[in-house]
Amino acid sequence: FIAELDRLGWTATFFLLGSQLRSAPGVAADLVAAGDEVVDHGDRHDSHLWRTLPDLRRDVRQARDLLIDATGSTPRWFRPPYGTLSTPSLLAARWAGLRTVLWTAWGRDWRPSATPGSIVADLLRGLTPGATLLLHDSDCTSAPGSWQRTLAALPALAEALDARGLHVGPLRDHGIA
Repeated sequence: FIAELDRLGWTATFFLLGSQLRSAPGVAADLVAAGDEVVDHGDRHDSHLWRTLPDLRRDVRQARDLLIDATGSTPRWFRPPYGTLSTPSLLAARWAGLRTVLWTAWGRDWRPSATPGSIVADLLRGLTPGATLLLHDSDCTSAPGSWQRTLAALPALAEALDARGLHVGPLRDHGIA
């Protein structure tokens, strides 16, 4: 992904799971070195709808601390797995010093039936200036090989965004205080 983003002249925000960081600790530093933003996706990829506040505080904080150790900087954002928000997840993020964010358009690239064309079409349906696009760079919680279809969709997505005069960048560049 880093090479393709670089080829396209893009930087992005990557929401990283603590569980994945433990198995590949150098990824966060590689992303930051490439100019990308790395932020918190929690430690485990479980829905927050059924988890307790103490469990979620621990989960969000563990991922945040791993990101700090891996990059030397504190992440700013938190996105809950599956986009499922609960009062405990909002509180856990706040207590970890993180702002919660979701997405405006998603490529639904996690589905087994997703293709590069369907990923781009799904994103374009929700596309507006300032949109936050959701794509996945791993299939750790998605259909096997899904990240390859996402990667293959990026050139067509770039073409569609260029045709609309839209720029791709990380959340830190959105001007959100």
